[in-house]
Amino acid sequence: MKDGFWQTESSGTGNLGITFGDNYDVKKRGSSSLEVIITEGKYGYVALRHTWEDPVDFSEGKYLVLFVYGHNSGRKFSITFWTTSREDYFTYEVKDNFEGWRLLFVSLKDFKVGGTPLWSVIKGMLVKFWDGNWSSRKELYLDQISVVKKPSLQQLYEASVIILP
Repeated sequence: MKDGFWQTESSGTGNLGITFGDNYDVKKRGSSSLEVIITEGKYGYVALRHTWEDPVDFSEGKYLVLFVYGHNSGRKFSITFWTTSREDYFTYEVKDNFEGWRLLFVSLKDFKVGGTPLWSVIKGMLVKFWDGNWSSRKELYLDQISVVKKPSLQQLYEASVIILP
């Protein structure tokens, strides 16, 4: 499935599938949020992927900032940025341990590193869900994903809780 920015990705053997789209009712800012629905399927992991045509430079950034609508499910997902090779990446795991909208504010220094990636040469981004932790409520909402030097006053004003690792 593809929407112009995001594409789905899946691999392995398991019981997961994925669909996604804009949700105009559950949103934090703007006209819509990204609704991700984990479905019954045949894969071990499913993900949303974006690949930039030309690498982007996040080296001036300090934080990944995004709004996540949680259900306090205890489930986890990961956000990964890779460079020109998918073996060179930065990844961060997020746990759904809250209810409602929260601003996730993660220092880029807190991302785990695989290989030899550079924040100055980011080719793609992956939001990944894996087998074994998506058995009950299966939708997730994401809004306003960005890499910034510091969060804006508007983001801080709208956040009811800031999650710091």
